[in-house]
Amino acid sequence: MCDLLSGDTESLLSLFTHDVALSIDGGGKVKAARKSLYGAFKTTRFLLVVKHKAPEMFMYRLAHINGQPGIIKYQKDVPLLCNGL
Repeated sequence: MCDLLSGDTESLLSLFTHDVALSIDGGGKVKAARKSLYGAFKTTRFLLVVKHKAPEMFMYRLAHINGQPGIIKYQKDVPLLCNGL
């Protein structure tokens, strides 16, 4: 997630296929996008816009989840959330 944290748009864009879909569910507790986002550009733009809202106590790592690219969110070195991309 260095690309996201550094704001490197081109590197972050290269992680996604052109047909990537980003779906977010805030669980009724936090604000989230109401509709799924489709495409590498929209996904990248959204992630760069909201990155400042993530507290510093969280760490993100790219991982393979069920054979697909994904992100694991850690809080104090404990896995908290797993998202497939």
